[in-house]
Amino acid sequence: MCEYGPEIKEKQLLLFPLCPPKDKEKVTTFDVEVGTYSGEYNTLNNRSDGAFILAQQRFDEMLKDSKLESLIKQDETALTNLEGCEATLVVKELNDGSLQQSDQDKLKKTRKKLEEAKELISENVDALFSAYVQFMGVRHAKFNSKVSAVCHTTVEHDRLQVQFYKEAFHVDGSGSNNGSRFEEKDAEENEDPTPDSGWRFVHGWKLAVVTVTQQQGKGLWQFKKCREEHIRSELVFYGQAEKQHDYLMDHMSIPRGVDVRDLGDWLDLMSAVMPYLPSQLDDPNPAYVGKLGKITRRNVRLDETEMCMMLLNAMPVQVQKKWKSDHPRQKIPTVKLTLIEELQTLLDSHRAEAKKEKAQEKNRGGNGNSHGRQGNGGGSGNPKSGGGGSNRSTGNQKKMCDRCDKKNEPDRIKFSHKTGECQKYNQDGSAKSQQRERQKQLHLQQQAQSTPLSSEKKRKKKSKNKKKKKKKKSKKKSYSSSSSSSSSSSDSEDSSDNPSERSSKRRKVRNFLNVHNCKPIKGVDYSGRKELCNTLRKKVITAGKARKTVSVCLPLFDNKSTSEKHVLRVLFDSGSDGDIFFPTKAMLKGLPFETVNLAYPVTWGTSNGSFKTSLQARMQVLLPEFSQSKIFELSPDVK
Repeated sequence: MCEYGPEIKEKQLLLFPLCPPKDKEKVTTFDVEVGTYSGEYNTLNNRSDGAFILAQQRFDEMLKDSKLESLIKQDETALTNLEGCEATLVVKELNDGSLQQSDQDKLKKTRKKLEEAKELISENVDALFSAYVQFMGVRHAKFNSKVSAVCHTTVEHDRLQVQFYKEAFHVDGSGSNNGSRFEEKDAEENEDPTPDSGWRFVHGWKLAVVTVTQQQGKGLWQFKKCREEHIRSELVFYGQAEKQHDYLMDHMSIPRGVDVRDLGDWLDLMSAVMPYLPSQLDDPNPAYVGKLGKITRRNVRLDETEMCMMLLNAMPVQVQKKWKSDHPRQKIPTVKLTLIEELQTLLDSHRAEAKKEKAQEKNRGGNGNSHGRQGNGGGSGNPKSGGGGSNRSTGNQKKMCDRCDKKNEPDRIKFSHKTGECQKYNQDGSAKSQQRERQKQLHLQQQAQSTPLSSEKKRKKKSKNKKKKKKKKSKKKSYSSSSSSSSSSSDSEDSSDNPSERSSKRRKVRNFLNVHNCKPIKGVDYSGRKELCNTLRKKVITAGKARKTVSVCLPLFDNKSTSEKHVLRVLFDSGSDGDIFFPTKAMLKGLPFETVNLAYPVTWGTSNGSFKTSLQARMQVLLPEFSQSKIFELSPDVK
């Protein structure tokens, strides 16, 4: 989810998303002059399909403004008329044998105009081809190859041209044409003036489609064919029109600082561009032919109702709800101008409220708890967080939690994390246990740190330290050794009487006693309950010297009562990388421990070897020797 709409699939099909403007590229311009028309245009410097489509649209606008295509059509029509006038005079000369002086002058002028018309058409057609190449810029290479294949290659094709013919008629007794057709003699080369049995020819002309084998040359029809094949070769993906329509309808969001009127104008531009996008229905793949009947063709201009729905869906959710509540009987807007005015009013009000809320949030963040930690960028003013800033207060809206949004949580919470990172609610909407979630995150962090490689490094480091200590002791003994036993005994007595060594030993013993005789900071005096604690200790600590690092633990369950028979033994080890639980199979079956499987096994290294755990338990326990009321939650690995 971003400012301009949610993430979409198949991004290569979407040519025109709402996005921030990129840095302006170097623009190359050129002039187009056709008759009395002149204009300056930009050439294409970008190889993206969207820029190619816009260049096609600008080229059509140039054709419309310059009327170049219409001029070529008019010249072609005039050329056809001149060819007919010339053919008429030629036929008259063939039928009469000669032309009068006025007809001869008319024939000369007609042929002169005919040459001028051909030159004018050739000039305009060359301007058409040249302008298209300049518009296409860096993507004109394929068009040139299409022009060579279509216009300058000798192929068999049909063309419309003037065709002369002759018809035979019967000759009467006076030797003149009696007007009756003599079709059998049409193929003869010469006339026969014999009365009553001869024939005479009457010449004529017509426009006919003739199959010829030659180069087609450049013309308006050839240009349209080359351009169509060029567009088809550049836009290789079909279905871009349907993808663009789907984005405009369901995946577009109005950016900050953009008015509804500006978005409406942008949709008008998109409506003009839509006919240029290839539709899925144009795909020539035989697997699709005749099987996409239910797909609506989208490479057409947008109608007013579609643009109204696109504008409404692009608004923030609060604005959409407000508009629908104001128009309970009208689910689909139909008048674009009216909708733009209504949405603009609601959007301005929504943005003003958001700005006011942001200012209040910023003030609360500046006046937060002075004893908390200093936050990044002002913070939310929450005493627990110590002024830590949220993404909403700093203007970054890339994060949003749908679960918190459904629970109507404040924006500072809703926009501070993603849905998958929510620490407050489960996927079904139920509340999470915050303390258990924190314990889980801490334990996962500890597991990540205590890899088999790190434990192996720790073990090697300890062994090195032990070897160094042994070497130091051996050196001290070698220095103090002597050949006589009396001197060794006297040295030992002197060393034992050394006051500095005796003080260091006393200090170590004193520190050791302080460690094992200390109580927790929030410990509770359990005087009067010594007998109960001693009884529990006897049950779990049966052999060896009793130490304060070993304590009694009583597990607690929500749906089962526990007694002295369920008591556990706990060893506090400050050098351990995590918590480990060693239950029996009967204990796991008999007591309702909550267990979960780990994503990957964890390897634990000990002085007696290594082992792996793949199960984790969720426990609540009571340590009666420390407190009769405090409950301790932990998530140990199960061995």
